[in-house]
Amino acid sequence: MEEIFTQLEWEMLKATPKIVVNYIGKADDKLDKKEIEAFGKFCNAKRQFKSDLFKAVLPDNPNEYLNEPYESAKNADIFRELDATLDLKFDPVDGRMFKHHLMALGVHIANASGKLFQHTISDVEDEALYKLGRMIDVDASQLFRTTLVDDILKNVE
Repeated sequence: MEEIFTQLEWEMLKATPKIVVNYIGKADDKLDKKEIEAFGKFCNAKRQFKSDLFKAVLPDNPNEYLNEPYESAKNADIFRELDATLDLKFDPVDGRMFKHHLMALGVHIANASGKLFQHTISDVEDEALYKLGRMIDVDASQLFRTTLVDDILKNVE
């Protein structure tokens, strides 16, 4: 699968989960311990996901992966480049599935920081999820009316 993409494109694809975790997790200022643990749990379930590309880019060691540098200023450019790369070089159905898995990762991270008996996704995280959807050309409101994200997240439990 890696052979479809240039080395730079592959590196961008491999960095995308980290960017999503940081983008959603830091939407309310800080990536906390629960969100980091949630990412680890998500990565440990990667064999259960339907997107082969998503499985290929999720890290085997999520803790080391999150310690790598992260530049939030480039998020929008990277997400738009990701969208264009998938649209130009990858099967449209598989590309859409990859994007849905990214959205599910974002929801999983946003849900991780909630407190017992409270709505777990804060308003700023909710806004970040919708912005993420726009940047990767996914209609988040339509996606969230389906069971696609829930079906992906069932594999993480």
